[in-house]
Amino acid sequence: MKFIVNYSLLVLLLEIKSCSAAQAPKCAAMEQAVRQSRSLDDRRKYLRQLIENSGFSLFSQGQWSIKDKKSVGTELFIRFPKPNEPNSYFPTEEFILLASKMNLLAILTDKIIHKIITNATMLDPSKAPYYINVPPTLISADFVNRFIAQMKKEKIPTTLIGIELTERESISDRACFDEGMRALKKEGIAVALDDLGKHNATLTFLKSIPVNRVKIDQLLITEAKTNPKKEQELQDAVEYAKAHNIEVIAEGIETKEDLLFAIKQGCTGAQGYFFDRPKLFISVDA
Repeated sequence: MKFIVNYSLLVLLLEIKSCSAAQAPKCAAMEQAVRQSRSLDDRRKYLRQLIENSGFSLFSQGQWSIKDKKSVGTELFIRFPKPNEPNSYFPTEEFILLASKMNLLAILTDKIIHKIITNATMLDPSKAPYYINVPPTLISADFVNRFIAQMKKEKIPTTLIGIELTERESISDRACFDEGMRALKKEGIAVALDDLGKHNATLTFLKSIPVNRVKIDQLLITEAKTNPKKEQELQDAVEYAKAHNIEVIAEGIETKEDLLFAIKQGCTGAQGYFFDRPKLFISVDA
């Protein structure tokens, strides 16, 4: 595996991150040692090298109509393989957090888009749109122009690939974001809001953006089963979406009970293990 050297420090940081409370003192000492031996610039360099070498695999998971169980789209997302451990991956969230802290999300997103577009022959039109996770902080007219230019170069129809706005990052420049959203709509690019009910993906935010689809976070679905306040939050989101012709996808549907609850709440689609598990789409060596 050609990325072993680049992974070394990140592996240690992730191990520290996952330490239990009982191991906290030891982990704190480990983290201090790491930070003393490696500067922030060094850690950023390692992660940047990993990203620039496309040291990640792409996975796909379908989204399905609850009514007729037909495909209504596919989410594409990254996983970082562990060196020398076949079919084993680091928690994606940890790498995204590192990339965000080190201001590398833009580079990572560009690499993901490039990898998907250059492998577009693998995309099945019957399972489109294929949604790519993009932080709202990156949405701008310039981003959209580069995105469209890449698709035109590869002769990819705009209906094949969509944008899924992630929930963690908040908008830093509203005017720039709105300009980018108008450009996406003009080009016919499908846009979804990911993980409503988590971090910055609130109903207030949903009301302020023109999207085709909203995905309800798994935790909100789970909490709504026993928490009347959370159930009302979920119902308010579904009612707003339906009134504005926005598709509602329930995430994390793993059991028949989950599916029946999502149907009861008025969700129109679902994503989760009940329908299918994530599948390897493009490997790290592709």
